[in-house]
Amino acid sequence: MAKQKAKRKGMNPVLILLMVILLGIFLFSGYKLLSTVSEYRKSEKEYEELRKLSDADEEAGSHVLTPEEVAAGKIACPVSVDFDALKEINDEVIGWIYIKDVDISYPIVQGEDNDYYLHRTFRKTYNFAGSIFMDYENASDFSDPNTILYGHNMKNDSMFGKLDELVEKEKDVEEPYFWILVPGADYCYQMFGMQRVDPFDEVYTLFHGRDETFVRYAEKCAADSSVELPAVQFAPDSRIITLSTCTNDSKARFVVQGVLAGVVRHTGNGSGSADAAGSPAETGSDADNPSSDSTADEYSEFVTENE
Repeated sequence: MAKQKAKRKGMNPVLILLMVILLGIFLFSGYKLLSTVSEYRKSEKEYEELRKLSDADEEAGSHVLTPEEVAAGKIACPVSVDFDALKEINDEVIGWIYIKDVDISYPIVQGEDNDYYLHRTFRKTYNFAGSIFMDYENASDFSDPNTILYGHNMKNDSMFGKLDELVEKEKDVEEPYFWILVPGADYCYQMFGMQRVDPFDEVYTLFHGRDETFVRYAEKCAADSSVELPAVQFAPDSRIITLSTCTNDSKARFVVQGVLAGVVRHTGNGSGSADAAGSPAETGSDADNPSSDSTADEYSEFVTENE
């Protein structure tokens, strides 16, 4: 008996150290898990509150847009947003994005760089989920040839977490359109490209001017799409939106691109008139954009950080 007690007292110190290390790892993992869950809940709660500043039109939401309706300007956005109330919370709000088929509905902000909103919410509180934000080099009125919006691919499907579901829904997507709302107008974009790209891919090109270089860029993006979408005719005055999110591969991004197809402009009483995109007034031509250099064929690139 005495010998057995002696053996117990002489427990292997290496085994003790290993048990302590494993316990530490277990406790740290639990802390990180609880912290992550807490971050998700805080983010979800904040954006749920913000969605109360938007109204959904059930009739418009249940209707499936057709190319013929869009071409004729017979369109209506399924949601409306109180931008005055949003600006009281954050005066850097520039729009609202709505994608019906994957239930994406969030405010859009633009900071002085592409770092600030990477991990800050609309209320500017630190949170890994961050915000949906526009590239700081883009014109805040969505008038550039290619406007880039970034959002995290969150594991709880928030932000742009459902964006890649569009690929899975390829043949079940009710309508290949998404909406960008701004004060006074709703912009309807037709999807023409979805693909996984390198973080330094030319899809992130920002153009100084509008010419055939931009048209060739847009045509290549459409041709490289991993999903077959309705064909689009591009022109120098076309407006493109590029939605970018991270993937489970740190060396890849997933992008969805759409081209402006129609605009609903709002009058003072809240009613709206719709137009098909195509005229300089609707597509942001150089005549409406004095800062644009129509003779420039140079372009600048910006690629989002590894999210």
